[in-house]
Amino acid sequence: MTTNPFFVLVRPAADEADRTTLEQADAGYEYLVRGRDAGRWKLICFAATGGVFRLDLPYATEAEALPHIEAMLADYPLRGTITITVDREVPLEDGFSTLKAKIRARLLAEAAAAQ
Repeated sequence: MTTNPFFVLVRPAADEADRTTLEQADAGYEYLVRGRDAGRWKLICFAATGGVFRLDLPYATEAEALPHIEAMLADYPLRGTITITVDREVPLEDGFSTLKAKIRARLLAEAAAAQ
């Protein structure tokens, strides 16, 4: 069976940092790492736009692959706060660090407001 590489971006919603805890962000990160370690996907990196991984699937187009990918990620801890897209080019920056920094800033602001 012939397969094609697909690069999957797990993108946070614009307000994800406002409704996500650090524990949830860590769980999302760990989920993607465990999937790589278990052989579910072959490449993983964290981009400014979210987590990125590579799958080799027997589909010709991104549109054909997307339902399969969405089913694979049904139990992703941040599933309710993300969109899933299939792209070919990805900016390489650590998106989880960016997300966690936004969450920390929100928590500090909430703590300051509570005093």
